[in-house]
Amino acid sequence: MKKYFLAFFLIAHITLKSSTLIIDSTTQINALLSQLPNQNGKLQQTFGNKGNGTNFLSPQIIPDSRDHLTAIIIDSENNIVCGGYSHTTSMYFSIARFLPSGLLDTSFGNSGSNYVNFPIGTSGQTNEANALLETESGYVLGGKVTNGPNYHFGIAQYTKKGFLDTSFGGRGNGTNFINTFIAGGGNNDLITNLLLQTQTQNIIATGSSNGYFALAQFLPNGQLNTTFGGNGTGYNYLNVRIAGGSTDFCATSGLQSTGKIILAGYSNGAGGGYKFALVRYTSTGILDTSFASIGYTFLPFTITGGTIDICKALAIQSDDKIILAGSSRDSNAIKHFALARFNANGTLDTSFGNNGTTYLPIIIPGGIDNEIHAIALQADGKIIAGGIGDDNLANPCFTFARFNQDGSLDLTFGNNGTLYFTYTNILNCKSIALTNNSIIGAGNDTTGDFFGICQLNNIPSSQAFKQIYAGKAGLVA
Repeated sequence: MKKYFLAFFLIAHITLKSSTLIIDSTTQINALLSQLPNQNGKLQQTFGNKGNGTNFLSPQIIPDSRDHLTAIIIDSENNIVCGGYSHTTSMYFSIARFLPSGLLDTSFGNSGSNYVNFPIGTSGQTNEANALLETESGYVLGGKVTNGPNYHFGIAQYTKKGFLDTSFGGRGNGTNFINTFIAGGGNNDLITNLLLQTQTQNIIATGSSNGYFALAQFLPNGQLNTTFGGNGTGYNYLNVRIAGGSTDFCATSGLQSTGKIILAGYSNGAGGGYKFALVRYTSTGILDTSFASIGYTFLPFTITGGTIDICKALAIQSDDKIILAGSSRDSNAIKHFALARFNANGTLDTSFGNNGTTYLPIIIPGGIDNEIHAIALQADGKIIAGGIGDDNLANPCFTFARFNQDGSLDLTFGNNGTLYFTYTNILNCKSIALTNNSIIGAGNDTTGDFFGICQLNNIPSSQAFKQIYAGKAGLVA
């Protein structure tokens, strides 16, 4: 009786929209119910080939390697492209492509995947790709590469067919790297994200250099653009410890509608601990001192009252407001999904959440760690967050949540706003993307043995009804 009452309520709602809509069978009612928003956050069982909405790349990209997935994109053909690195005795940039159905695209590279099987730097084999983007000519991976005992910004480009583009980078092998330390001294420069300036096809690489926020610009051909940064080098860095401590780390970045570049991550405070931090540069790589009055800012308090807040993800709204996401460790050393929002000018947006920030209680009963690794914005402004949580046995789980525009938890998603699951090789969500009313989550297990992906339903209410009107639920008009 309860089910039919719900069905009749929905029929009344729909007939307000169109007096010609006719439902003439229980089958059609059930089809309608299957399209409703309560399906949001459920695994799409037809995706992939495991029968549970997941897939993973097996065998590994390099035989007997551990494949660490760090980034995914949905390309211009709606394929799912995964980037990361493969670890044997050495580490190699690696890439794979899946079809929209979740099946491996065996026409790509070497039966679906490929890797850079040589040192990108001058020596050594520690090449870890952390970022991925699509350009007009191919897919670019970015990360850190070895030059002796030191690490540098490094990039590589694959063609759309999955092979190294030897015309890219100016070294004859499809790669390039910055053979110096951007911040001077130190030994640890790495790219954590890549951005595309679409009009010029220039590539912005953002990351860290010797504990400072840093960025560089490469031309479409993969060579440094020495006009970027204002110092004739093609790169720049923030020579300031943002929160007054000893080290900063840039974890992610994004572009505002004006073309200005936002770098975000975390900064060690003068009294210890870490805080969410962000910096803005102009499109030409110059510190934008109109942002937060000095060009950079940080969250002056920790979100849960502990000492360590780690920002790992960023999204920029259509109004250029900036959402930062990651984890906040409370006074009991328990990590929580945590978000903060800043206005376009760098001030904290106190209309979001609780005076600018929000966090979730432990998602999985009995667990102690929840970390956001990636976020994405729906067209309606809702925020999808993906990451890792653990259960009461400390087993890692793929974990998701959806927030409303105001920072409150969206209770229509998953199980009252959150979702978690564990399948073989699908344990740690590192990256997410939105496509075709669905969420693609990607990652691997905690040891990084396989590239893994999953698909969740994510049909907005308005879109669900549009699909019904189009006849996709088996209704007749």
